Amino acid sequence: MNTSTLARPRGEPSGVAAVVPARNEGAGLRAVLRSLAGQTTPPDWIVVVVNNSADDTADVAAGFAAEPGVPRTDVLEVRGRNFHRKAGALNRGITWLAGVAGNAELPRPSGTW
Repeated sequence: MNTSTLARPRGEPSGVAAVVPARNEGAGLRAVLRSLAGQTTPPDWIVVVVNNSADDTADVAAGFAAEPGVPRTDVLEVRGRNFHRKAGALNRGITWLAGVAGNAELPRPSGTW
């Protein structure tokens, strides 16, 4: 597969969103988010789903979201029962994103893939 045709120029919308489930991952979350933002084709939107964390995971995610030049980043906090753990957090993030994206003007990639 020729991956050079998949890359988009920096600053051009990719049409990609990333959902990141996180539970008590404050220590490593900033590195994960920076890695996502530094991809050849970074996501236009990052959604961090903080799943019943007892550490500073939500604060780390919010701090990243406030940094200039990073992709749009929203932080959702899940409190209470989540029987499906990581999969449950992913499902909540995807459901939230689909609902919000349906009502938002999102950037569209140009060209063909």
